[in-house]
Amino acid sequence: MKKLLILLFIGANSFLFAQKTAQPLPEHPRPDLMRLQWLNLNGSWDFTFDSTVTIPVKFAQKIQVPFPWGSKLSGVKDDADVAWYHRTFQVPAVWGSKRIFLNIGASDWHTSVYVNGKFVGEHKGGYTPFDFDVTPFLKAGIQSVDIRVDDKRRMFTLYGKQGYGNARGLWQSVYLDARGADYIDHYAVYPDIDRGLVRIVNYLGAPASKDAILQVQLASGQQASVPVKKGDSTAELELKLKGPRLWSLEDPYL
Repeated sequence: MKKLLILLFIGANSFLFAQKTAQPLPEHPRPDLMRLQWLNLNGSWDFTFDSTVTIPVKFAQKIQVPFPWGSKLSGVKDDADVAWYHRTFQVPAVWGSKRIFLNIGASDWHTSVYVNGKFVGEHKGGYTPFDFDVTPFLKAGIQSVDIRVDDKRRMFTLYGKQGYGNARGLWQSVYLDARGADYIDHYAVYPDIDRGLVRIVNYLGAPASKDAILQVQLASGQQASVPVKKGDSTAELELKLKGPRLWSLEDPYL
């Protein structure tokens, strides 16, 4: 019985250790915009509280991203309003010459991003995802990224009526993805139940660099395509749905 208890104790500790060392939130945070070539940057980052606007030389702590400082899962207490994050990464060789984007699911509030010591861009807000094309800032070999987050209280910013606590700093997943010269930035879907149609509007990241064909395939196997001309910024198409399964209270199918 003692041996069994010891084994159970060891097993429980091993499970806890695995939980602590595993990458947090390893899944892609935006399955509707998931590209085949992406790299999750969640996990342990160097961290320090520092209100200066220059990249710190030393980082005093480690923090688990994407948990806000002050939360138990981050491992860092809520001791200040401004902090710096740092880590290194390597772009997979198989990504070739594609454009590399750094994506941040959400960061509260004023976020400034530096890659290899050079300023890339900034974002002000606490709830929405944003990204930066970091391709011009990359070099051969190991890359470094430094992120400054200023979450000083600002009376003009939005704070939820119920509040979500002090979700300070990087509090949603951080990841890289590779995109071609022409890529879809986002899209919108508009159903027309009466006509049995669905309209899909695709928004390109930049005007198309050449004539192309945009093709859409549904999970059901249905396909549709539309020509995209050089200089176009959007591409719109319609699909006549075969036997659409409509949502209802009795059949809440998505």
